[in-house]
Amino acid sequence: MVCPENPQASHRVFFERVIVRSIAPVLRATGSRGPRWAAEAPSVPILMYHRVAPRSPDPLGRLSVPPSLFRRHVDFLADQGFSCYSVSQLAAAIGGELALRAKPVVMTFDDAYEDFHRIALPMLVDAGIPATVYVATAALNERASGKTGWADQPKLRVPELIEVQSCGFEIGAHSHTHPQLDLLSEKTLDEEVTRSKAILEGALQRDIASFAYPYGYYNHRVRSAVVRAGFTSACAVDDVVSTLRSDPFALPRMTMHDRITLERLNELTATRRAVVDRPVKRVLHFGWRGVRRVLATAHADPPLASRPRRRTAARETSR
Repeated sequence: MVCPENPQASHRVFFERVIVRSIAPVLRATGSRGPRWAAEAPSVPILMYHRVAPRSPDPLGRLSVPPSLFRRHVDFLADQGFSCYSVSQLAAAIGGELALRAKPVVMTFDDAYEDFHRIALPMLVDAGIPATVYVATAALNERASGKTGWADQPKLRVPELIEVQSCGFEIGAHSHTHPQLDLLSEKTLDEEVTRSKAILEGALQRDIASFAYPYGYYNHRVRSAVVRAGFTSACAVDDVVSTLRSDPFALPRMTMHDRITLERLNELTATRRAVVDRPVKRVLHFGWRGVRRVLATAHADPPLASRPRRRTAARETSR
């Protein structure tokens, strides 16, 4: 799985490949309960998009879905008779409060890039397909930074979010500053979660019910903070199929990128079981968090006491 704005993406890809190729067969063979596949409950694929734009030379540019390809995705879902829902509607269905029609699917867009409003929104409205857009609120109303990186492109402002909401789309929170939530202190974690909800509710004058974990990173502590804040659902990533038995606060999504052809999209939306079984997912999840902690520590600034002292100009001239 590759996530935008994540400097550790290449490390994760390597880590997951090593685990899946070496440990996964052992876990599958020795698991006392055996793998638990998504086929046990009706599947509801959640498609996770970021930018709808031409691929850029940036290492994360592959997460862009070109407009022409996105148009084919939208036409495919409409022509094949998929019933599209918001994340909150899926959570209601999991709780038994809503009956889903045949071939349910959910579309989500992380980070609320400006190209969603300019390119994706008109296509989705024309096709009658709703979606859920997740917003990191620190980027609200901020002006162009002048940077040219893939993740530095303009984000939606409040007036545009109001327009998106008026089209029947759900707006969800994506934290305030888009950090790795599971590595934060309790106080900072709560502030990231509650602040994003409060800002969006104040701007949009509507309850914000759904949350998306930045980079898909979460643990029990992060999940609990999201529940305490008053959300009713939360999305992870995992690249497996969601079902009507999924945890509404850990809904798995499948990453869309520039190589998701119609053939591949058909496979992903037609599958009735998870790509990776739960014992393997558990190892990947907890193992990668340990790796991230090591990387974060390695790149952190050293304590003041351990930093070499600068020689003052007076000392230099006296030597």
